[in-house]
Amino acid sequence: MNIKKLVLFVLGLGFGLNSIAQTDVRITIDHSFNGSSASADQVYIIQESAFEYDRIQYYLSGFTIIHDGGQVTTIDDLVILVDSDHGNTYELGSLPVSNIENITFSVGVPEHLNHLDPSTYELNHPLAHQNPSMHWGWTSGYRFLCVDATSGLDMVQIHALGDAHYYSQSHVVNSQTDSEGVFVEFTADYGQIFDGLNVIGGLFEHSETSDPIIKALENMQNLVFYPTVTGIDESIEEAFTMYPNPASSDIRISGAKNGDLVTVYDLGGRLVLSHMLNSSIDVRSLEEGVYIVSIDGYSSSRLVVTK
Repeated sequence: MNIKKLVLFVLGLGFGLNSIAQTDVRITIDHSFNGSSASADQVYIIQESAFEYDRIQYYLSGFTIIHDGGQVTTIDDLVILVDSDHGNTYELGSLPVSNIENITFSVGVPEHLNHLDPSTYELNHPLAHQNPSMHWGWTSGYRFLCVDATSGLDMVQIHALGDAHYYSQSHVVNSQTDSEGVFVEFTADYGQIFDGLNVIGGLFEHSETSDPIIKALENMQNLVFYPTVTGIDESIEEAFTMYPNPASSDIRISGAKNGDLVTVYDLGGRLVLSHMLNSSIDVRSLEEGVYIVSIDGYSSSRLVVTK
């Protein structure tokens, strides 16, 4: 092999190695409750009642990443145990990824892992026995979501599980890179767990079949998680406020001026409404749910639409 061919071979080998380089990938979760930081020692208001929680824990699994121009990487058998008050960074592994465009995951444990023996795992494994327990039993499997709280003087407990409620959710994201690798940042607003649930007078649900259990897990799928907006000028962001919020018909925006472009995105990153501001914005065309509002490209805040 002559020198020229050798140089080309070495360069090609280098490019090949770069194209499959492994990068540490992680997600971070900003734990929130009704727009404030989530903490077990705080008092919140749910349905006009003082609300405190002792425990919010849940499993995440079923991760699939779309990255680098549409490549798909599935992370088999990774299960993460999330505790709202202990930690916010979760490793997804060393993967051939440089830029993440979409991430899919589920709340809970996949069926093929959901009915195994917890005692077979090492003590630090998420599926090992936990204290307090996250395992219901071999037949029903693991608790996908645990909330222990009080509403006023009344007990609120939601222990939700069941293979039939292993719901997938997908999010358009913009990943970030730092010295430790590639990461995606989410906000999880746990106040949204109770959307459509009545906690006045207490709520005690340990089940895989009841309507409140199904609703709580649907809320975990549809309302709780959204990609954290980054790179926003905070002074501009704080200048905009929307009211009423929640809204069912029209919203007004304080700090914006007529002619500003208002864009509304769902939590999957899809544009659902675009309108030049003229005193108010009609949101009656939007389905019930949570949205992100931007004004001339600057993110304002979340908008909750009710019917």
